[in-house]
Amino acid sequence: MTTQPDQSNTEAPEGDDTSGGGLRKQLEKALAENKDHKQKERTRAFTDAGFDTSKGLGKAISQIYEGESSAEAVLAFAETEYGHTPTASDGSQPHPQAAQIALGQHQLDQVGNVAGSMQQTTQPERLATARATGDFESEGAIMAAQMQAMMDAQARPQQ
Repeated sequence: MTTQPDQSNTEAPEGDDTSGGGLRKQLEKALAENKDHKQKERTRAFTDAGFDTSKGLGKAISQIYEGESSAEAVLAFAETEYGHTPTASDGSQPHPQAAQIALGQHQLDQVGNVAGSMQQTTQPERLATARATGDFESEGAIMAAQMQAMMDAQARPQQ
């Protein structure tokens, strides 16, 4: 009879973190997390610098830039390599047509103040006004128009 050595003790269990396999998994996990954090930090630096890494100049810079992950470093790189100087997008620079728009709005406001609003009155409102002022001629004309509209509606064939 040949006896085989018991190999169950020579292999480390998978859940054991102190074994070679467990340490390797921990290292791979830590490296993946580190890579993810670095990528997020890099993306945040480009966003803070005002670049979109999915298109245009931001995409070009993100493909070749290998420096520090800070907005200042990205802006310095863009200026030295591409001659790009950022423009203020926080509203400190006015829109090119802002003065023209403001002048047009001011003119519209003046016309509105001078002209006053003319609201279209409805037929029942005009009838009530005519009755209140004692304008029997207007009242009769409005009532005649209402009756004519009802007769026209009844005379139309039903479809």
